[in-house]
Amino acid sequence: MNHGLLTVGKTVDEACYLFGLMERSCDIELKVMTGEARGEKVSEISPEEAAYNFKTSADPEVLYWDFQPDYDFEYEACNVRRRCHDQFGAAGYYDVVVRSGKRVTNYTR
Repeated sequence: MNHGLLTVGKTVDEACYLFGLMERSCDIELKVMTGEARGEKVSEISPEEAAYNFKTSADPEVLYWDFQPDYDFEYEACNVRRRCHDQFGAAGYYDVVVRSGKRVTNYTR
């Protein structure tokens, strides 16, 4: 069956961005194969276009900055505030925050 994707990079940001890029590339390839099976004409890009895309997509700094909006979204999704009660029944809040890759929980009343 399916084996899934594996990407690596010099940074976590680079590896994550490459994973998204590879996932989208696989999706496009499957759509192209479906189109071919239906008899649709498929056009290929030139070697020059392929080289340009590789050059602009393979720079580690570009990969880092392209991933930052995704990182910011995930960071905001992981930082939550939940209303709760402590062991004595007093109301308070748990703040769950991700700092330096570690999940930190703070309780405040």
